Amino acid sequence: MNGALGFHSLAGNRVVLVVWPIAILCVAALALQPAGGPPEAFGIDKGAHAVVFLAVASLPAIGFRRSRVGIAAALAMIPHGIFIDVTQSFVPDRTAPAADAMADVMGVILGLAVGLAARWLAIPHACVPRWVTPLFAR
Repeated sequence: MNGALGFHSLAGNRVVLVVWPIAILCVAALALQPAGGPPEAFGIDKGAHAVVFLAVASLPAIGFRRSRVGIAAALAMIPHGIFIDVTQSFVPDRTAPAADAMADVMGVILGLAVGLAARWLAIPHACVPRWVTPLFAR
């Protein structure tokens, strides 16, 4: 928080670090379900991979106080995505195409960029309700 200038920053946000492991577990649980879900039914499987990993990689890039730690944690989502894709090959009616892993990697790279950009986002005090202000504390 830059109190002197009257702005909050998303960098080091504690709530984001609570949501991140929950998001990782949800991604793993959904990815290891038997085939036939909405992404495959509508032909948006690769896009879904990219969007999900964009979200999961942007959270640590925003949430950790030190940007190096956030970058390392976000990049750790690449082997996580590859592990999930390989594990899917053992789930009935699922496959592990290399295109899924590439979509995961692209999502992580985009998520890292979005997360690092969001760290610099300045939110005026007037736009943040008082009950939310402690969530921005470092």
